[in-house]
Amino acid sequence: GANGFIGQHLINKLIEMDYHINALDMNCSNIKEKKINIFEGDLFDSNLLKKATEGVETVIHLIAKTHDLTNSKESHADYFRINVEGTRTLLDACKEASIKHFVFFSSVKTMAEESNTDLDENFISTPTTPYGESKLEAEKLVSEYGEKYGFKTTILRFPLVYGPGIKGNMYKMVEAIDKNRYVQVGNGANKRSMVYVKNIVDSTIAITETEKSDKQIYIITDGINYTLKELYETMSK
Repeated sequence: GANGFIGQHLINKLIEMDYHINALDMNCSNIKEKKINIFEGDLFDSNLLKKATEGVETVIHLIAKTHDLTNSKESHADYFRINVEGTRTLLDACKEASIKHFVFFSSVKTMAEESNTDLDENFISTPTTPYGESKLEAEKLVSEYGEKYGFKTTILRFPLVYGPGIKGNMYKMVEAIDKNRYVQVGNGANKRSMVYVKNIVDSTIAITETEKSDKQIYIITDGINYTLKELYETMSK
């Protein structure tokens, strides 16, 4: 997922820190750095994955099918094909390559769709969407492979991510406010956790540099629960 929103920020930081990088995505046209080894193609291409993981110590897996509002049966099947079976294909390549650490980017959608209280890593997951269910199944797969084949695993769960280059619902909200077309439903007191993309980058690098992160699941947020009203007012400014 090197060419995605989070992936590009992560790669820029890793370049700055002088890491040796193998970047894999369907399209890597936005990656111009010559020092990076680029592997362009499909997650289900076993030969490509074998080449991309050869000699690699740490794999950071960002590729996923995320939110799709079409809610079709085909869309549901794609969640499990990409998020679960795609992850399995990558894990198979990793076990052959004898990697040391597998970092899986997941989502708070694995836990619940909404809650009246703050949730932490001890919460028993009860996902209610195909996306959340597929990511939770992929998390279990990552843990199983780590146990069976002896490599370190860490799972990072993110809420709504924002920052330069953001797309999706957050961008749509900014765009609506900019065009004076935003309508707030209710008093705006409902809260949500969010995380700045560079906080994700820093967290990811931090967990790769400590043994304590093995077999761990971490929820990464800004540590602030923003109200919808606060988000609206901040964006307006």
